[in-house]
Amino acid sequence: MQEQPESRVLRLFDAFEKKVSSPELEVTVTMLNINPGNHRKLMKKYRTLREYCMFMECIRKYAAQMDIAEAVERAVTECIRKDILADFLSAQRAEVIAMSIFAYNEEEEMKKSVPMNSVQAGKAEGRMEGKREGPIGSQSGVCTRFTRESGRNTRRSAEENPIGIRSFAP
Repeated sequence: MQEQPESRVLRLFDAFEKKVSSPELEVTVTMLNINPGNHRKLMKKYRTLREYCMFMECIRKYAAQMDIAEAVERAVTECIRKDILADFLSAQRAEVIAMSIFAYNEEEEMKKSVPMNSVQAGKAEGRMEGKREGPIGSQSGVCTRFTRESGRNTRRSAEENPIGIRSFAP
């Protein structure tokens, strides 16, 4: 499981591929990390939330050892036995199992199918291009473009530029 901050702000606008300068409507939510070790005061205050967290940890523990359907079944049985969400899990057992398996499978599929976001993809592409060009190649391109756009000759631009004359390609 990937480490997450204790809380973070999520914006609906960030979920869309096509960005606009000022959206007509923006929704923001604060997501709280309820995994063990986070928000201790909140966990201490709200028994149901604390027990839900314990239930999810139990599923994760078993999911590391067996298929998800069996892991959820075992987690439900164990939590009922340990009086963790016992009334709810007993009354809603079949639905909890079905929804937990569905949610877990959906999360796993999303991890496989969601491509990098555009910022990550742009950074990765830039790093690859920089590696291909190397330090002199990228400086050369900047210097050549500067020379062309400024209307200066190559010799004068090279002499005035701190990266040196070697970096200029004719």
